[in-house]
Amino acid sequence: MPYRWSMVRGGQVKLNRITGILDEVMEAGAHAEVWTALAQAVPLLLPGPGEKARVGLGELLKVAARAAVRAGARGDIPGLAELAARKGSSLLIHEARRLSEVISA
Repeated sequence: MPYRWSMVRGGQVKLNRITGILDEVMEAGAHAEVWTALAQAVPLLLPGPGEKARVGLGELLKVAARAAVRAGARGDIPGLAELAARKGSSLLIHEARRLSEVISA
């Protein structure tokens, strides 16, 4: 696991701090770069079976979906379809569905 994301996964860095920065960078025009980083990070940050989702993951997926749209991204993110298929209407589930739809369109 790349060092920068292991700190997030381990809880040393809060997702909301990274999400805000990535959103600013994307708005500055680096949407492809943000998408590349998030395409690698999202599978590492998704909750596994029986795990609780990290605080702020829904917001991170929201940025990922926007970056994917702007970058014209297509592909598969391991674990995303399973999260998107869960019942519920939380921001996390909503954005997982949105991201899944964007990259599979």
